[in-house]
Amino acid sequence: ISIFPNPTSGWLRVQSPEVQMEKIEFFTLNGQSAQTAWAGFSHDVTLSLGDLPTGVFWIKIQTPHGISVKKIVKKP
Repeated sequence: ISIFPNPTSGWLRVQSPEVQMEKIEFFTLNGQSAQTAWAGFSHDVTLSLGDLPTGVFWIKIQTPHGISVKKIVKKP
């Protein structure tokens, strides 16, 4: 699973060529939910992060084969 650009200032693209993504969630480093997006069983999703404040977040990507968690940075 690829996530770019990282760091980002507003838009984030998530690609998963081998497996479809079901759900994408963003969490603060403390584990609080910050945003949820439904990927709609897609291989390529572009998300607006305009509602997220500046900071560091975990992104959790759910697929039929499991869950991947990565760290992203939202710039001003």
